[in-house]
Amino acid sequence: MKKSHAGAYCNTPLQAGLVLLFFLFLSGPASVSAQDTARPMTLDEANRLALERNLGLKSARAEVLSARALTQSQFTDFFPKLSAEARYSRAGDLQRIQIPAGAFNASPPFPPVDADVTTGALTNYNLRLTLEQPLFTGGSIYYAYESAQLGYRSADFGFQEAIQDLLLRVELAYWDILKTERLQAVSELQVSDLKEHLRAVKASYNAGSVPYNEVLKTTVNLAEAEQRFLTARNNAGLAKMAMNNLLRQDLASPMTVSDPKADDPTELPAYEEALKTAQSRRLELAAGRTQVEAMHLRESLARSDYYPKLSAIAHYDRAKETTTILPENWEVLGVLRWTFWEWGRTGHEVERAGIRLRQSEDDLRSLEDRIALEVREQHLRAQEMKEKIAVAKTAVEQAEENYRITEERFKSGVTTNTEVLDAESLLVSARANHTNAVYDFLSSRARLARAMGLLTGPKNNPGVEVRP
Repeated sequence: MKKSHAGAYCNTPLQAGLVLLFFLFLSGPASVSAQDTARPMTLDEANRLALERNLGLKSARAEVLSARALTQSQFTDFFPKLSAEARYSRAGDLQRIQIPAGAFNASPPFPPVDADVTTGALTNYNLRLTLEQPLFTGGSIYYAYESAQLGYRSADFGFQEAIQDLLLRVELAYWDILKTERLQAVSELQVSDLKEHLRAVKASYNAGSVPYNEVLKTTVNLAEAEQRFLTARNNAGLAKMAMNNLLRQDLASPMTVSDPKADDPTELPAYEEALKTAQSRRLELAAGRTQVEAMHLRESLARSDYYPKLSAIAHYDRAKETTTILPENWEVLGVLRWTFWEWGRTGHEVERAGIRLRQSEDDLRSLEDRIALEVREQHLRAQEMKEKIAVAKTAVEQAEENYRITEERFKSGVTTNTEVLDAESLLVSARANHTNAVYDFLSSRARLARAMGLLTGPKNNPGVEVRP
């Protein structure tokens, strides 16, 4: 007689029992962990994971940090700049000056004979420290700094837009999972109903009340329903894979989401209210207005080249002392630079900036029109889906009652199998239409919220600032 695995290492039944309890204790936490893994994910949790892991969002955030660094760099141009310059030289020979005899009018003659005087040194070095403070630049430093600040704001708007786009994708994927799961359940229920009906048809055939072709017809309908169930199950799997892809986790990871039971959706805002909200909250419009403001600044920056530039400069020199060079010296200068002839370059730059300004103004007006159209379209679609829910819900109730009555009449021999199959087909279509209406409405409402600029992620999300 073979021993159990526990008894193979134990001499008494008590020891075997203790070993078995030990293994059960070790297996406990694993089962708890599996339950935690299978816990349904809420929409807020999905949004939080997507915001933390999305690489496109990290790239957009890097653009914001880069623009902020440029702004800080431009701000430093307001302050004086200290620079140093060092030089070292070595000559091949000493420089000499020849002074002929009697070169100086003196008595007695000086020098009395021709003289050869050396100047300088074989090696020389000098160090210059320069402190320069711009005093007047025609506004170029100010306009460049303000332009960089607007670029920072534009980059931040782009980051916030990327957040809203990502949140929309996550919410659409979330509702798609619930929609495909519900459609899978509808297909599974159809298969179950047809199997039950097939048993009733076979019983009627065995009783001689229906011909055999009715059994074949029902069997074919069941096979088609099973194929539709396989398709629905595959669609549900693909929807979960899409969500896993958004969350940057293994595509085959188990994915379950919680259903908020939103069969009774809330009221939609009026179109006028939705449009007014979009005009005040759409980040694209804020970015467009910022772009227009930036073009104004760039035009002013181009005009600054018409003016002279005035700077205050201080030098401190330290050098090797020679007969012609002092070992230490300093000086303060006021320097005015004015480039007043460049073959019309400044005028062309001003013209170019004015053209870009008008272009940005036209782009902003075009954007306002597109957003108004987008809000209108999404509002109409959401309203349509909302109205379809009530109609589809009534159709489901009527189709269920119709199927129940038809099935009972068939069992009583009053109606035909074809009537039952038609009633069952109507019921499945009504259930699918209701499911599509509910989750298409939720998706349309999410798109409308994005069009209005209302999509925001979960609060207190680490590493991501979500602005309204």
